[in-house]
Amino acid sequence: MSPSRSAIILNTLAIYLIWGSTYLAIKYAIEDIPPFILAGARFLFAGLILAVIAQLKKERSLDKASMIRALFSGSLLVMGNALVCVAEKSISSGMAAVMVGSVPMWVMLFN
Repeated sequence: MSPSRSAIILNTLAIYLIWGSTYLAIKYAIEDIPPFILAGARFLFAGLILAVIAQLKKERSLDKASMIRALFSGSLLVMGNALVCVAEKSISSGMAAVMVGSVPMWVMLFN
């Protein structure tokens, strides 16, 4: 069963709002929370939510090699997000969003 047109539009709007507000939320959050703690807490909270969902769905656990790869990938994501948090201390949230959003273009151009 394919999703209805209204469901697609609502999901797309939700993605725009959530992703679009991330950088503004970071801008306000770093006024009170150190950037690296903010980034770490964000991913820790997301990881806990995903772990609960996986537990409820009775997903099989990762083997050791997959867990190491996941931890490495997660660490890179946390570091990248932490550096965005640090950058937002001196640039606008809009500029941060444009810079992060343009990364795929730069990867394509330099590859």
